[in-house]
Amino acid sequence: MAHGEDASSTSHDGSARPARPVKPASGVRQGNVRRVLDALRLDGPSSQAALARRTQLSPATVNAIVKPLRADGVAEVRPVNGRESLVALVASQAAVVAVQVNVAAMRAALFDFGGRVRLVASVPLTA
Repeated sequence: MAHGEDASSTSHDGSARPARPVKPASGVRQGNVRRVLDALRLDGPSSQAALARRTQLSPATVNAIVKPLRADGVAEVRPVNGRESLVALVASQAAVVAVQVNVAAMRAALFDFGGRVRLVASVPLTA
């Protein structure tokens, strides 16, 4: 494409039509979302700029990930001052389960994203 040309293609009748934007593969997007969620889960609330540095994603990509997380209630933005805000996970919106199995029993614990234990259960195992 020459300098100054737009990204358009030609239709069958010869008229110009705008090119469709190229969307990243869903697997790539899912991986990027996972990187942002992991950073928030492991390191706690962060600015979007810090998330971009830590995940090695562009600030625009981080912003595009944070918006739907906010809309879905998974993340919230907490103002720090007039200019800065922090992105944080909403602890009650997701959980992590840890399971331990040994010869005598199975034990499971449910944690929220804040790391608080929400439920612990133990079941004896019999032969």
